[in-house]
Amino acid sequence: SLFSLLILLVLLIFHRFFTQLIFGSDKFGAIFQISVLAVLSISLSFLLIFSLRAKARFFPSVVVENSLQIFKLAGVLLLVVIGKLTLPTTLWVFSLAPLLGIIVGFFFLKTDFLGAKTDFKTARLLLGFGSWFALSQMTNAISSRLDVLMLIRMTDAAVTGFYSAASRLV
Repeated sequence: SLFSLLILLVLLIFHRFFTQLIFGSDKFGAIFQISVLAVLSISLSFLLIFSLRAKARFFPSVVVENSLQIFKLAGVLLLVVIGKLTLPTTLWVFSLAPLLGIIVGFFFLKTDFLGAKTDFKTARLLLGFGSWFALSQMTNAISSRLDVLMLIRMTDAAVTGFYSAASRLV
């Protein structure tokens, strides 16, 4: 939704503040920015997938969704072959793969809707409803992982990683 886009833009603009707040330093600022871009591109790709599903075009939606994974796999394999597999390069692959999926999706989705007239009254109503839903989802996501965010500040990355992996198994 538009509300989610605004929050992602705030995270992108104030990345130094948020990395300082979460990690205690801003040395992860670039990785944080790439991660926010990845969330943005994934959100846009799933908007396209859900649009295809809403039009009852299930096979194209499956093709687009699977192309996301294929592009990620191909990108990581390419990085392994050329010897450039690092966390930032992997994040770039995971950020750009959904954009390639969007290109595949637009092949299946007609773009007639882009020229449609906007009914601002209905748009305002939808934004009002969707913003509360987006806020609820983000609050739920943050509160469910608050323990990991606190551990990042109190311990090192290895301990936090082990705890996070163990808590996902439980």
